Amino acid sequence: EFSYGSSSERAVHATPCSASLNQQWQVRGKRLSANGGPSDGLCGTACANPPPDEDSFCPRLHTIHDPGVADPCGPLRDESGLWHMWDDDGSWSHWTSRDLAHWDGDFSSGTNFSGATGSVSPTPSGVFAHWPIIAPGDAVCCSHIGSAKALDETLTRWDQRGPAIAQPARIDSGFRDPSRAFEWQGRWFVGVGCGSAEAGAQFCLFEASDDTLADFTDRGSLFTTQETFGFMGANNVWQPANVTAVMLECPDLFRLGDKWVLIGSLYNQPNVKYTNQ
Repeated sequence: EFSYGSSSERAVHATPCSASLNQQWQVRGKRLSANGGPSDGLCGTACANPPPDEDSFCPRLHTIHDPGVADPCGPLRDESGLWHMWDDDGSWSHWTSRDLAHWDGDFSSGTNFSGATGSVSPTPSGVFAHWPIIAPGDAVCCSHIGSAKALDETLTRWDQRGPAIAQPARIDSGFRDPSRAFEWQGRWFVGVGCGSAEAGAQFCLFEASDDTLADFTDRGSLFTTQETFGFMGANNVWQPANVTAVMLECPDLFRLGDKWVLIGSLYNQPNVKYTNQ
């Protein structure tokens, strides 16, 4: 906060984490106005050097910097201690790190996994990737989950095996974002974010025939809900109001002590509202 000229009104120095459309900011007042460009001496998008505020929401380190990067897949640590991570910017480019802060890689090292959010799963039979296949004619992504097997220890060469999991007939409002495979009582499972316009957001569960994670049987929905407890509005501001969830995006199921924990983003169409649960 600071004084604006001789006026007692306050002005704001806004520093959003990026300049994407849903993170631009507005300042309105009697003597100042800024919206998407310079006005009255204020910058209308992210100022060049955000202040070193310990309470800032902006992260100090960005592992991979590019306007199109989203939804990192992994990370996975190999036996040498090297971490592997893939981004879903159209090609699943491959990145490696020893400390999870400094990363080596480039966007030309894509694995061509269709570029949608997925997972990488190690089993006794190898390392396997799963991702949504975006096929021509898909009204709502996606009709199948594809799979591939790593051909070398560097996880740079892959054998693409085609579709592995088909969208069940009961699902009609989204089928994507397969979770990392997990073992339970000697059986292997993969969960997929899915949903029904009638039933709500769901975590669809599929059992693999073995640990090669190539063939699956539909085991129904492990979790279903229509209720949310709030959502992020168009300006990334939390709104404490319920919206009906029709799909669960980016789910993850894992053990925490003696309990199982399921997390994900509840998705509402057509307003594209998100909430975490």
